[in-house]
Amino acid sequence: MFDTVEVNPLTLGRAAQTWLEQSQGASQAATAVADANTAGFDPEVQPDLATFLATWSAVAKQISSNVDDVSTGLAEFRNRFGLFETQVSNDLNPFGFGGKPGLS
Repeated sequence: MFDTVEVNPLTLGRAAQTWLEQSQGASQAATAVADANTAGFDPEVQPDLATFLATWSAVAKQISSNVDDVSTGLAEFRNRFGLFETQVSNDLNPFGFGGKPGLS
């Protein structure tokens, strides 16, 4: 079992940024797939190819959205933890316990 939980806001921020970059990459992939040129293919396969491209573009968009949600959640947690940490520090200062919890 865990006796303590340590939250590192810098690590959370970096993780949020990494997830955001992945979301942007998936979004770019979705656009590239949706914009793919089918002109060089036989006209008989173009309808199936268009369906294939539309389907995979939608999948990539959904992945991008899900990954963006993870990024947003991490960033919000980091921000809320920072507010909590500041509030605890402010509450403890009048009693002679200065500094931020876990950092002093």
